[in-house]
Amino acid sequence: MKSAAKNVKLDGRNWSKPRRWNRHPWDAWFSRLVFVLVRGRDYDCRTDSMASLVKAEARARGLRVSVTIADDFRSLTVGAG
Repeated sequence: MKSAAKNVKLDGRNWSKPRRWNRHPWDAWFSRLVFVLVRGRDYDCRTDSMASLVKAEARARGLRVSVTIADDFRSLTVGAG
């Protein structure tokens, strides 16, 4: 018999659902219409991996973005899509 998860509230937060750990300041970035992310300053992974991560995070927030990777693969520009 499976036991149902209880909604445990502490400090006004629902602890029955795990929260995603965010290394990046997504709220600050997505509050702007356009932002530029630079490898080494804003992220450490491959630029194409970061572009995929930005798109996935935007989708999870119900946003649409367009991502342009710079020719040198050291930065990417994100804008409202």
